[in-house]
Amino acid sequence: TRIIVPVLITNNSPTVKEFHSIDTARDYPMIIRRDAIATRSPWRRHPVSIRFNLNSRVFATCLLMNSIVFYLFVKNQRDYSQETALIAEVETSYTFSLGVFILGMHRSGTSMLSGLLVKGFGYEIGGDELPAQEDNVKGFFERNDVVDVNNLFLNTQNTTWDNHERIIGFSNQLAKRQLESGVISTIVFDEILQFYNGEHDAPYLNKDPRACLTLPIWAKYLSHRPAIVFTYRHPLEVAMSLKKRDNFPLSKGLKLWITYNVRTLQYTTGYCLVVTNVNAIIHNTLEEMQRVSDELLKTCHVLSPPNKILTNSVVEGFVDVSLQHNTNGDTEQINATLTPLKDFGNRCIAQHLKSDYPEESSQRIVEVDAYLLAMQLYCDFESGIAFDEEYVLPDLSTLNDAPKLRSQ
Repeated sequence: TRIIVPVLITNNSPTVKEFHSIDTARDYPMIIRRDAIATRSPWRRHPVSIRFNLNSRVFATCLLMNSIVFYLFVKNQRDYSQETALIAEVETSYTFSLGVFILGMHRSGTSMLSGLLVKGFGYEIGGDELPAQEDNVKGFFERNDVVDVNNLFLNTQNTTWDNHERIIGFSNQLAKRQLESGVISTIVFDEILQFYNGEHDAPYLNKDPRACLTLPIWAKYLSHRPAIVFTYRHPLEVAMSLKKRDNFPLSKGLKLWITYNVRTLQYTTGYCLVVTNVNAIIHNTLEEMQRVSDELLKTCHVLSPPNKILTNSVVEGFVDVSLQHNTNGDTEQINATLTPLKDFGNRCIAQHLKSDYPEESSQRIVEVDAYLLAMQLYCDFESGIAFDEEYVLPDLSTLNDAPKLRSQ
């Protein structure tokens, strides 16, 4: 029996519009850039699952096997939800990665992490950056156009990065249809993709916390699977930082923390994931960032950066502990004189909160319930069990009805 696997050979990476003109998942299980097949340095890295210095028979066999596995995987996913189906479309195995997505909730140290990778190791952002501001004097290391595109995805579905009630329902599948129909312009998106999918002398870095919500739509149009670096921070510190900067109630900051982190874990299934946290980076910068860089290179097979070693001069010029907003800030908001609210084990404890609301008020109940749910996930981050395949994530639909959580 012969199995014919259609393969699309292109001169360069297809644009969004070209992707729509061909039903990629159905008609072309494999898309290969023509220049990737040409004979080059045997260790040249390409967004395809094998190296191209192999003989043609091995190449054809690997290509055929990869295509069959991809077809069977997509076929078996037809009963999944549309959102899951979009994620499934990009779940093909890739040996090499051209870059990295930095994921983490706002105010969780993503800028510090990105800055060290850019300044210390030579990762490329590839576009005009957001200027430094008073709340981030060292810079954001975010491309203006990437932030604009992510905001457009959210705004088109009548939400924003900080609308915790609506971002829970944000649909990457709907965003895909809006791109296809022209509701969302693809001009800027295509320009960004050309950089990410193009030739690189150094790995690219995509950093925008909104990508915790929009990763599947980006992955749909990348010619490769990016590595993911996920960083987290104590939820109360994040909530307090947002309260001071944006005057958010603690409960809102906590719910945002839960939503962004849960979506990150959901959307990064199957990716090469490197996990760190803001405390490890601040207090042990050299060793922690070297570990992150080495894992990206050796485990995730990211394109080798220009610099393999982080130097003290970069750390001393970039990391300033005094600039970290509300580090250990939870001590300002807890009442340690009372019995702990809940002990999650492994010395991870939720202390009683000092609140602006009366003890039995609905606002107080919402605040405490969101805090306990966030602390459960945070403690599971700390112990590592949140990254197990069998881990059960919190149900985000309960966040809009938080007072009921305490009685469950």
